[in-house]
Amino acid sequence: MAVWSIVNYLELSLDLRLDSEYYQPEYLFQEKKISNLEPRYLQNLAMISDGNHLTISEEFTDEGGVRYLRGQDLVNFFISDSNPVYIPYKAYEALNRSHMYEGDVLLSVIGTVGNVALVTNKHEHLTGSCKVAIIRPHSINPYFLAAYLASNIGKSQIYRRVRGAVQQGLILPDLKYFPVPKVDNQQAKEVEALIKDAHQCQKDSESLYAEAEALLLHELGLDNLDLSTQKSYVANFSETVESDRLDAEYYNPKYTVLINYLHKIPHSKLGYLVSFSNGATPSGAKYLDEGIPFIRIQNVTKNRLDFDDVVYIDEKIHNGILKRSQLQPGDVLITITGRIGTAAVIPDSLLFANMNQHSVRLRIHNAQINPYYLSVFLNSKAGLLQTDREAYGATRDALPYYCLEKIIIPIASLDLQKQVEVKIREAEKTLQEAKTLLERAKHQVEQIILGG
Repeated sequence: MAVWSIVNYLELSLDLRLDSEYYQPEYLFQEKKISNLEPRYLQNLAMISDGNHLTISEEFTDEGGVRYLRGQDLVNFFISDSNPVYIPYKAYEALNRSHMYEGDVLLSVIGTVGNVALVTNKHEHLTGSCKVAIIRPHSINPYFLAAYLASNIGKSQIYRRVRGAVQQGLILPDLKYFPVPKVDNQQAKEVEALIKDAHQCQKDSESLYAEAEALLLHELGLDNLDLSTQKSYVANFSETVESDRLDAEYYNPKYTVLINYLHKIPHSKLGYLVSFSNGATPSGAKYLDEGIPFIRIQNVTKNRLDFDDVVYIDEKIHNGILKRSQLQPGDVLITITGRIGTAAVIPDSLLFANMNQHSVRLRIHNAQINPYYLSVFLNSKAGLLQTDREAYGATRDALPYYCLEKIIIPIASLDLQKQVEVKIREAEKTLQEAKTLLERAKHQVEQIILGG
């Protein structure tokens, strides 16, 4: 059934948009509903700017310095810590225009458009790329604004204004004339309360994840090891022959101290505890809006799977050419390219799923190992140091099977492993509560607009 809109020239938007997509019936319906609530332009409610154009890759580090945000770091109202990058403080000082402060609302505007996050007091200093718009409210509740931008109506109006043929994006002038409905203070406060409760749940969840890792490291005696990087060290030629590695970093004492300690306590190599299988991206396959969840590297975060950006594949592909990489509850996924070593357990609720080639499925076949314990250990410093050491590559590091098999896994008591699992499951439950509250906040904003 054909759907179209007829718009008179005098009814064109202020910027005289002539692209037909801009005038889709859904967009026009939402626009009319927003207009019933005495909308104001965003530029009258907030200061609007964008991040910086820092492109020198040498400026970025994996740890230390000032947190540098990219569009991918804005996840469901808050700043994600799953794959952070940093810049030196001196570089941050030179980027004064793009400093971010508590209360700012951030919006990804290039590439992946429409991700929203609130800046909290978690980071003392913060900046980001030009792909992130910085909205500093002065005449509107920042929590309500974030919920509006993240709601289905807000996102639709954002997508409506996207421009570009090759790389699509939202330019700041369009953002300045973005309409924001006027609501009373009580309505805004109710939305704010939901988001604040969600933020507290998220912090509680993060604490539980951290407690699980701290418990594991303490009970294994790994929390007091000196695993700092040394600037100079010596390796014997016989060591290079045995390991078949000539890269100097492989012999950094932080690795050897860890390995020597792990050999002194009950342990096994990962290759003896699990079976391995990797996935693939079928040539020519199209992602679907529903079907079998297809796990990509961005869905694998520390000790949990993130389904905010999940895609789906056809069941025939799942049971056909990708049958080898089918996932089931209790499997552990570990990333082997890009962000190497991040692990997560397939939850009980995910009965059917598949994965691409950037992760490996670990299917445990040894009763001595709990999948949640394995995931937490792999994500701990003791696990990440090992995967970091074993990974290699010319242009992009990767972690092949025969290197992954070498990872040493301490064999802890089943009681300790169960305690770790309990904390992780509680963290997952608390995080789900946070997501439910955020959905309620967005739904409440939509109801205010549609009922106006």
